[in-house]
Amino acid sequence: MFNRRSVLTRIAALAFATLLASSAATAQQATLPFKLYDSHTHFVSGDQVKYPLRKDLPPLPHEREMRELQIQNPTTAQRVFGLWDANGVEAGVAVQYRSTYNMDNSYVVDTSVAHADRVSGIVILDPSDEATPVTLRKWVKENRVAGIRTIGGKNPAGEYPALESAAAHRSWAVANELGLVVVIMTTPVYKADAGALERIGALASRYPNIRIVLDHLGWPDIESGAAGFGFTPAHLALRSRPNVYFKFTTLNLQTLEKAKVPAADFVRAAVDTYGADRLMWGSDFGNTKREYADLVKAAVESTAKLTLPEQRQMLRETARGVHTPGGRP
Repeated sequence: MFNRRSVLTRIAALAFATLLASSAATAQQATLPFKLYDSHTHFVSGDQVKYPLRKDLPPLPHEREMRELQIQNPTTAQRVFGLWDANGVEAGVAVQYRSTYNMDNSYVVDTSVAHADRVSGIVILDPSDEATPVTLRKWVKENRVAGIRTIGGKNPAGEYPALESAAAHRSWAVANELGLVVVIMTTPVYKADAGALERIGALASRYPNIRIVLDHLGWPDIESGAAGFGFTPAHLALRSRPNVYFKFTTLNLQTLEKAKVPAADFVRAAVDTYGADRLMWGSDFGNTKREYADLVKAAVESTAKLTLPEQRQMLRETARGVHTPGGRP
């Protein structure tokens, strides 16, 4: 016998189960009425014939470990897009992954061209290389890359060739002309480098059309327990440079966790220091063993003490506005 109430109950139960599954896949959307923008994802192809891995091994143990994990389960465009969709991330930045490809940017360039609606490409080039200005012009014109990434640390001689050599200034001049993003790692040894930060401030002043993004917030020394969450005078001096932006990543979260510093307190202080319109979030997915959903969850939780407009700015709008395919001449 047909039981209308029973049928309606089953339909309601099925709809509720579907809603629960959808909510589990995009948990952060229950509290945030906007989609996220991931400013730091590493894309790696599963086709090692077309996109061969670097021939030499990367220098750091963590990089070598991640290289092996990428061989087993690469962060391909298809895999990343599926994770973005499942976790409420609308789009993001494909950052060249040095551990697998060094400065062979083929996969990042091809991915950003094929998926221009979702991806802005950041390539790795040596700004002190005489060929970089020509290469940069070509890639911006033909492939609409958004910018370059470089290591801005000190060499054994105490010099900063990527930041202050004559060749580097020629690269910065082209980036300034084209209105590109320049993503800078201040040092590869994960500590604040005052000399590099001072030179970055000088570059920001000399080339105001470049949008400089400091990877991992310029490595504030959170673990030292110093006042101000490790932001040194050299960090704070960059507040007066409006074209310098600060990328908060999973590596910062791991450092906070190790130092037992509440991430929400740190992010609140960072926003109070620089403003939400100068801060952006990047997962660093592809360079961490953590699941993508966990990276998103931790990032959202770290913004718990921000207002909703501040959250939207940091988790979406800043990076989305900074990374312009083809630059802003």
